[in-house]
Amino acid sequence: MLKEKLEQFIIDNPEDREFKVNGKVYTDQELYEKEIELFFEKSWVYVCHEDQIKQENDYFLAQIGKEPVIITRSADGQIQGFINRCPHRGATVCREHQGNSKSFRCFYHGWTFRNNGDCIGVADQQAYPSNFDKSKHGLTKVAKVESYRGFVFASLEENVPTLEEHLGNAKPFLDVVIDRYADGIEVANGVTKYGNVGNWKLQLENALDYYHPLFVHKSYFDIVAKRGVKRENASLQFKERVVDHQLYLGGGHGLTVHYRDFLKAGYLEGELFQSDFRTPEWEEKVGPLMAKWTQKISMHLLIFPNLLIMEGPALQIRQIRPVSVDRTEVYGRAYYPKGQPDEYTSRQLAAYEFLGPAGHGTPDDIAAFESCTVGYQSEKAPWNNLSRGYDREVTDASELEISELSNFCVAGNISDDTFLRAMFRHWKEQLAEEKDASKKEVHA
Repeated sequence: MLKEKLEQFIIDNPEDREFKVNGKVYTDQELYEKEIELFFEKSWVYVCHEDQIKQENDYFLAQIGKEPVIITRSADGQIQGFINRCPHRGATVCREHQGNSKSFRCFYHGWTFRNNGDCIGVADQQAYPSNFDKSKHGLTKVAKVESYRGFVFASLEENVPTLEEHLGNAKPFLDVVIDRYADGIEVANGVTKYGNVGNWKLQLENALDYYHPLFVHKSYFDIVAKRGVKRENASLQFKERVVDHQLYLGGGHGLTVHYRDFLKAGYLEGELFQSDFRTPEWEEKVGPLMAKWTQKISMHLLIFPNLLIMEGPALQIRQIRPVSVDRTEVYGRAYYPKGQPDEYTSRQLAAYEFLGPAGHGTPDDIAAFESCTVGYQSEKAPWNNLSRGYDREVTDASELEISELSNFCVAGNISDDTFLRAMFRHWKEQLAEEKDASKKEVHA
């Protein structure tokens, strides 16, 4: 049944430059359950940044697919993950979202666990059989937890590719996020959390969609115009963006690239680290290639399936959590260059308000997701047309200078559907392979 749906829900016709997706890819319960299993519970997902667990014995709650987990930094500095479920009666052993503790005590019956997962206390243990061994009743460990450049990823599966293999062509762009600053980045305390009606994929698509802003966020641009900032009409805006690109990097990962001097971007106002950032010492540290591209581009980077790093109009790490087929939660955290003056941080945090649940941008996007979800119920007009830019996408890396930083699979104009077409091809291929593998296991 799943195979038939995959064939029916995607129309990919290269000869006619036509690509269509059925709205049911956002509403079908069977597809959603397989997505959670395959992309979230059998792969790597982003769980937190190391700044959220800086100190010894810090912990942070996260979600991997359907599994509630605790990410801890133990006394020896090791980062680990555990299923947040007491092996006694199933209650969560940790209910505070973030904190610092050497142990967790289940509030239901008092079983106690070290932050390394060991069970160290069972109330009234003498009532249990004589062969009861509490050392065999610790918290279930998350199979893999690894950090790359401060970003912590986890997998419930032991037999997965390495984290570097998972990051693939996205890894150099993740390096750019950190290496463009002399001392790296720092994640702000606090979180902007909200939920929205709509399938989780809508959040990924929208973050890399530069076709919608001039329409969905028109009220914001009207306010900007009233403050004296001239805005060109939509057709001219799209012409100006012809030099900017959208890239599909493989593995579900994607990227939008603005070619501009990053430090002269409007929200940084051209002042940040101008005096001491581009130093010979810094260039020697990151190398000439990274020094070039950290200065030349700003980005929105998607690490599939749940991490978005956005560099405009403010700096944000956005974590996507599917709740149900038509419900998604989003956790946003501001970040900024480590060691910068407080006045610059304050200015960046003010710009960050655009991305918050009560800001100029996010409520517009949520309204669009809700509207789409209503439209996806249609049986008579079920298709999304994702053919924009089919004629101008490129697969030859030599055509884009940015390929010297990393490989890519396909690229197009920043306002095109290039990423969406490639992402849905990957989506279909992975789900189909999973189905075939399941069949082989059954027949074996």
